[in-house]
Amino acid sequence: MIRINQINGIIACCILVLVFGCKTKNSANNERSEASINESIPTNATSRLENSLLVGYREFLSQLDSTDANSATIAAQKYTEVIGKQSASVCDSAFFEFSKFYTRLTNGLNEKHNNDTTNYDVFVFAKPETQLSKKLINYRKSLQKNGFDIDSEEGMTYIKQDRNFIAKHFYPYLSHTMKEYQTQLNTETAEGFISDASIIVPPQKLADRIAWYEKFTYENPNFIFIEDCRTTLKIYQTILFTGIDNTPIWSFDQPDSVSDYFETAYKYFLSKYPHSKTTALIKPFFSALSEKRTKDAEAIISKYRKDNVILNFNQ
Repeated sequence: MIRINQINGIIACCILVLVFGCKTKNSANNERSEASINESIPTNATSRLENSLLVGYREFLSQLDSTDANSATIAAQKYTEVIGKQSASVCDSAFFEFSKFYTRLTNGLNEKHNNDTTNYDVFVFAKPETQLSKKLINYRKSLQKNGFDIDSEEGMTYIKQDRNFIAKHFYPYLSHTMKEYQTQLNTETAEGFISDASIIVPPQKLADRIAWYEKFTYENPNFIFIEDCRTTLKIYQTILFTGIDNTPIWSFDQPDSVSDYFETAYKYFLSKYPHSKTTALIKPFFSALSEKRTKDAEAIISKYRKDNVILNFNQ
């Protein structure tokens, strides 16, 4: 079974979600971004200008304070001023740079938040009538103005992204494909996914997300965020077959029976998405679960892990 800290660690490396970033992935993203920019620079003056703008915007972002929420708005305003009137491909590439910065800023704000001795628990645990200090009110206002807010997980507060900020400042300039993806991320972030070691979205929603990513990755193999999409898809598929601590595959009351949550998810998938690749994976596994062939079900999961169909957290 996947532990909640393992889930958070993996989700940290991708978008959903969710949210927190890792050096290895950022390095890969940097290389991919630079390659996409450099490959698109032929000899004409327009292309050279576009590339110069992208490089300049990336350098501008690198100089911003990654522990100050106001940096998000500064970066968005610079994008509008310098990039907004360029082609959709340039706008997408520049947004790719902003997205990496947004993740870096989220990490910086959380590190600063965690090291602060101020009691921020009142934002999520206090009674509605609790009077907040001016300092706390201004702190949250600054976060909300700049694309963030405060939430809690397992008794601890943290800074989360409010991707309505992305919609407000960037959607008018993005390509249709990029806007579609960002809209999906905005929805997932608003709905959440895991809290206190439990899946908090309905089983149908989990199935719909998997089906969406299957279709999107198939239709957009060269999308600049394609690796993030594939990682998110695999995370969702992994959870679909392994569950997590407080939303397990097996029923709490009947350890040899599939839980109501996943029985609903599997039946919904089979009914609504009969031709999905994930459906083909579900069929033998769900059959084994339904017939209480526990060893066969475990063998199927082992094979999926070995074949890299789902993630293996045991390595």
